[in-house]
Amino acid sequence: MPKFSYVAMDAKGKETKGTLEVSNQNEAIARVKEMQLFPTKIVEVEKEKPAIKSAMQQMGQFHSQMRTLEEASTFDEAKVRALAAQQSQAMTEMIVQKARVKNELLQVLTADQKTKLAAFEAKHEQRMQHHMQSGQDPNSD
Repeated sequence: MPKFSYVAMDAKGKETKGTLEVSNQNEAIARVKEMQLFPTKIVEVEKEKPAIKSAMQQMGQFHSQMRTLEEASTFDEAKVRALAAQQSQAMTEMIVQKARVKNELLQVLTADQKTKLAAFEAKHEQRMQHHMQSGQDPNSD
């Protein structure tokens, strides 16, 4: 059953956030209203997951195909360029999907959760910068 994240207001105007497992968005709206809340945003949480998984599988196939072209007895630049163009389009789609999912996630996080996420991302970025400068594994800290 799909999961939906919601943002809603109570009768006093206080914002409430949560998630529901229901069959569709209309049912999510009805459930939020049953809780005496006014829904302001309802987003299906796992909606984009299959598209991202499919794009990742496609990237794996491109990698295998490129290896085959690299190991061929003769170099076929046209095939490599065509495959590289397809890979670029797939990567673009993955980046767009990732950005969409993150945007939807940020819409349902509390201010405290957003602060924690920003701190986590800053720490991750710092580790990656250190890794790039030193050649170490970024996860070894």
